[in-house]
Amino acid sequence: MEMNPAAKIYVGEVAATYNEIRVHKPKNIEDGRILEVFLDACESGSTIVDVPAGTGRAVTPILSRKLSYIGVDISPDMLEICRQEIADRPNASLMRSDARRIPLPAHSIDYLVSIKLIKWFPTDQMVLEALTEFRRVCRGRALVSVKIKTSPTPWFKRFAKRSSRRPDGRAMEEECFEVLCGRSGWTVVERHQNRVKSCTRFYVLE
Repeated sequence: MEMNPAAKIYVGEVAATYNEIRVHKPKNIEDGRILEVFLDACESGSTIVDVPAGTGRAVTPILSRKLSYIGVDISPDMLEICRQEIADRPNASLMRSDARRIPLPAHSIDYLVSIKLIKWFPTDQMVLEALTEFRRVCRGRALVSVKIKTSPTPWFKRFAKRSSRRPDGRAMEEECFEVLCGRSGWTVVERHQNRVKSCTRFYVLE
């Protein structure tokens, strides 16, 4: 199985400073708003798997709604920070795994959330593998964020991106992603636009 490039990115200093750098950015606050709308519709007492768990951005929103939390991430450094976020809270657990091979039984999870993962897969095949695995473990709805191709990027922004300290992930054609959803057994039931970062699209799948 081809390695997810994000496994090499979110380690060490990047993991340690992730919250400090990202948590107050407007685009991430908007991501959180969309996540909370999805969670509000989840049935109390259900179990949600969060792929990737990252530093635990979804822990408090999930547990505060009397939902159980399972965080999955390929980075041990990110998981360690997430473990600190969980602390001694009940109904929360973590596991280290590639998103395309989650060590959970089929149809064992009520809901799934996946924020800022799909963009790190460099090929459509890897995206299909992840969506297929999501469908295998999740018997209910999923919330998945995708970086969507929009208008061509101006030359000066392309240069700035090449000069930045870390990559920003791959953008996909909307039609391509939705075809992959269908092939993996999902149906798109809702689409939500990040109002701060226009290329970020959230899909509710069932």
